[in-house]
Amino acid sequence: MNINPLPEKIKIIVEAQLNCSEDPQKVKQAIKNIIGIEEILFKKDKKERLRAEINNQEGLNNIFKKIRSKQSIGVTRRLLITNSTKRKTWILFHKQAAYVNVLNVCEDETNVSLGHIKLNIHSPKPEKIIDWLSPSTSKVKSDKE
Repeated sequence: MNINPLPEKIKIIVEAQLNCSEDPQKVKQAIKNIIGIEEILFKKDKKERLRAEINNQEGLNNIFKKIRSKQSIGVTRRLLITNSTKRKTWILFHKQAAYVNVLNVCEDETNVSLGHIKLNIHSPKPEKIIDWLSPSTSKVKSDKE
């Protein structure tokens, strides 16, 4: 799959709550499965959250591919738009599904037993990143024709 370069600079912050019953290595692997990067530095904060920062497109390429293979562009787009502000947007992924390398978007923060993985995308123009990552369905249809 050919992936075009991002239209804007980004900073990605991926974070997940580390519950006392969870193996930190499994949570790290779940995050790696979402972003598709094996070599990544994690930090643990005072609130027991694992956090990783990425300053390039590589952290979104895997998500780009996976939302197309699962045909979940529409729901991804809707959530990214709903969660966007002037300088960022975010989306949640199911932590347990991510561990087994399945990208499952969470509609809200309450429906997941062990929690979620939050992907924050910081950009001067988040709407351009949203259009790149999850274009409107009419744009996707015209690309396939």
